[in-house]
Order: sequence, then structure tokens, then C-alpha cells
Amino acid sequence: MLRSLVGSEMCIRDRYALSIVSGQEWAAGEEVFINYGPEGNDRLLTIYGFCCNDNPYDRVKIWATASPSIAEYERKNMLLQENDVQDNLPFELSLADPLPNKLLGAMRVQRATDDEMEAAMVRAFEDEPLTKRNEIAVLDGLREALGMMQYRYPTSIEDDVALLFNNSEHVTPNNMAVVLRLSEKRILEAAIHQITVRKTQVEESGGCGEN
Repeated sequence: MLRSLVGSEMCIRDRYALSIVSGQEWAAGEEVFINYGPEGNDRLLTIYGFCCNDNPYDRVKIWATASPSIAEYERKNMLLQENDVQDNLPFELSLADPLPNKLLGAMRVQRATDDEMEAAMVRAFEDEPLTKRNEIAVLDGLREALGMMQYRYPTSIEDDVALLFNNSEHVTPNNMAVVLRLSEKRILEAAIHQITVRKTQVEESGGCGEN
């Protein structure tokens, strides 16, 4: 049975030693595990020097800051703040939720015309298009931003899978970097797939305004 240091305390005794005090008793020779918590590979690799395959806590961060130059900035900014959207905090994409509704809502508000603002005040964050024009503008903007993020990687998903397969017997810092970026690229791919599906649905739907 796996047991971890739940309820333990960790402290640095001096610059060369780290002390962990357990909150429970252990038998001599019993194996002990440390739980690093719900951390994505970016933090695990940066802070602890390792990462995990198929880490469910991996995230891709994206900022969608409203520019003060957009029409009705003050009104839009107030609506964003009322829905807990903060300029200094990113949105987090994951495989479980590659296209968060809060991100879509924020971008609907930012791209709303004067005629769309009344609808935005009511349902921008309810996972419902304001108008066909607005939703397509939102999805196209996101697709462009995520595509640029994809483009910055030096390899494709297929390249990274091959790299990991060819070096599966040797765990190195380079391999861990590949694991991290592969996870990020899969999240971006899932988000782009959802954008494509949503855009097709919007284009084929007559249920929202054409303005």
C-alpha cells in the first residue's frame, strides 16, 4: 500500500539540508512517498527537476487583455470585472477544458459592437453566441492566437512522439522538456479542434443574429 507524507512539515535546516518531519509514525525501512500536489509539468520541471507523462494538471496559459482603445472600454471593463476577469491573470487551457467558457465570454465582450453590448450584458458568459458576427470574430481571433503559439514550437507533435519513443530508455532533461512541450501542444491542438467545431456550428446555425 502506498503511503505519503500527508500532514508533514518541511523546513530548511541550513543551506545544505532539508528536513521533513512526518505527522505519523513509520516502521523502519518502510518506503515513504512525497505528494507534490496538483502541479503541472511546467512547475514540476522548473522547481523539482522532473515531469510526468500524461499529467492531468498540465495547463497552457493565454492572456486576453482588453485594450483601453476598444469601443466602450469602461463599460466592457466593468462587465469583465463583474465576471471575475482580471487583466493581470491568464486563462488556463487544459485537456479537460481546452476552451474555457470564461475565455470565450471575455472575448465576446471585447469584440462586441455597440449594438451587441445589450446582449453581452445578459449572456456573454453563458456559453451562448451574442451574434454570428461576434462569435466568428471571437473564434477567428482565438484560432490566430493559438496558431501563433503552436508556430513557436520547433517540432510537431509527431516529431516529439518519435523523439520520446527513440529515447524511451534514457530519461534526460531534454526528454523531460519534450514531455512538457508535447503536453502543451496537445492542449493547443484540442483547443483549436473545438474552435473549428464551434465555428462550423455557428456558420450553419440560424439561431443567433447576423449582425
